[in-house]
Amino acid sequence: MGTILVFNAIKAIRLSLKEFLEFESYNVEFEEELNSAYSKLISTEYDAVICDIDPSRMEGVALLEKVRQNNNKTPFLMMVKELDLDVIVKNHI
Repeated sequence: MGTILVFNAIKAIRLSLKEFLEFESYNVEFEEELNSAYSKLISTEYDAVICDIDPSRMEGVALLEKVRQNNNKTPFLMMVKELDLDVIVKNHI
């Protein structure tokens, strides 16, 4: 299969995703910091990115915006730990 970049600050989520994705025969790489994740996406071709939308930090959305500005079309799967419709609408998620 392909390679997926997981951008998430929570170790338990990263490890759970790694276990599931590797079981499905994907290669998995991790990043916890926005700039490091962005650098990897610019220098490496990934089949997908899985990241969180943390309303207090908005780093997942910031990463997506930075990547799209460089015409990178890597698919993103955005996860949210709690649904706050006001935050989602306000930030156009």
